[in-house]
Order: sequence, then C-alpha cells, then structure tokens
Amino acid sequence: MKNLQQLLDVLLPVLGQEAVNLVQDELDELTGAAQEPWKKAILGLIADAVAEHGPEGVQIAINSIHEMLEGKVVALDWTDLETASDILAHLQNMEADHKTATREYVARVSQVLGTILAGLVKGFLAS
Repeated sequence: MKNLQQLLDVLLPVLGQEAVNLVQDELDELTGAAQEPWKKAILGLIADAVAEHGPEGVQIAINSIHEMLEGKVVALDWTDLETASDILAHLQNMEADHKTATREYVARVSQVLGTILAGLVKGFLAS
C-alpha cells in the first residue's frame, strides 16, 4: 500500500485531488475485488507484462487476454510458466457469461491503469 500512496502523491500535482481520489477509489475497488482467482491471475499477468515491457505492457497483456478469450493461441513468453498456466486455466474453463464479466473487468483495469500512466507521462513532461 506504501507504493500505491507514493504513486498517488506523484499524480496529485498533475491530475488534481479530485482525479486522484477517483483513481484511488478505482484502484481500491479493483484490488479489493480481486479476491476471485481469475481476477488475481489477470492482475498478475498485467503486472508481469508491465515489468517486462514497461507501460506498453498493459496493452500487451490486455490484448493477450482478449485473444485467449477468443480461443486463440497466445505466446506468453514475457511471463513465468506459473502465471501463464494459471491464466490459461482460468480463461479456458470459463463459461460464456463469465467471459463477459472478464472482459468488463479487464476494461476497468485498462481504464484505471491508462489514467495512471497518462498522469505519470504528464508529470514527467511538466518536470
């Protein structure tokens, strides 16, 4: 939680208090809602993609998740075997209605992370 607060402190001068509060609420909801194993797997995959590819890793992971939901074979060579196996198992075993919920969750994660990354870029440009 300390890293999250540091991130929000960086975003504050760029986005303003109201926007930071909204981002914090969204992040709290996303991580709090990640009690289900498939949500943890999605967040883990996105974290690995960002660690490997930087900010563009968010979109790489999201594209990979969408392709897997469509039944396509996806190379997950940027993550470890355990994470890849975990996400594949969850996505392959989902029923159609659960896949819709997965797409909605991934869209929310993407939106929140996009807001954070955009704020960071603006902060770097302003400094």
